[in-house]
Amino acid sequence: MKSPIKIIVEGGNLSGKTSIVKELEKKFVHSIIVTLHGYYHPFFLENIKNSKAALRYHRQRLLSFLPIFKDIKFEELIFNRFHLTASVYLKLFYNLEDYFLEIEKVLNNIGVFLILADFNNEALEKRLKERKEMNKEAPFGDDNLSKIKKKRDLYRLFFEKSKIQNKLLIDNSQITANQACDYIQEKIK
Repeated sequence: MKSPIKIIVEGGNLSGKTSIVKELEKKFVHSIIVTLHGYYHPFFLENIKNSKAALRYHRQRLLSFLPIFKDIKFEELIFNRFHLTASVYLKLFYNLEDYFLEIEKVLNNIGVFLILADFNNEALEKRLKERKEMNKEAPFGDDNLSKIKKKRDLYRLFFEKSKIQNKLLIDNSQITANQACDYIQEKIK
């Protein structure tokens, strides 16, 4: 019997990753969804004052979730953000590059799929405009277009350099979350 799928969905703000995760949850009705926030929560910023402490914190944080990947055996497991987001924020705020290769080794042994929700500049501009028209705040730390593009480009870089064996890049610029979910299901069978 094949064990249930384990997926990490990554992507910058406005990439559609959360919408994709919601659609995956509908398709995998017995799934467990874990959404990680707070990568740079104000409390974090107040208490972590240097790059070594930030790296140590992120490494420990990621390691603390590995038992979930190992121990969930009978349900699909879908993470909304994980180690690529930690890499992106470490680069943005501390100019550190860490690929968390020891964590990726464990994820590979488990057979985790890494999915990057990506988008082009036109889709980004459209989504940001729609967000402003709905009077929603800009995503934390992304108060202008150039910051969001920079973050998106860092996700692309860390995804490209990732050693995860099961990787899937989804250009989410012109498709719906449901179409992205169908594509994911087709590719990870």
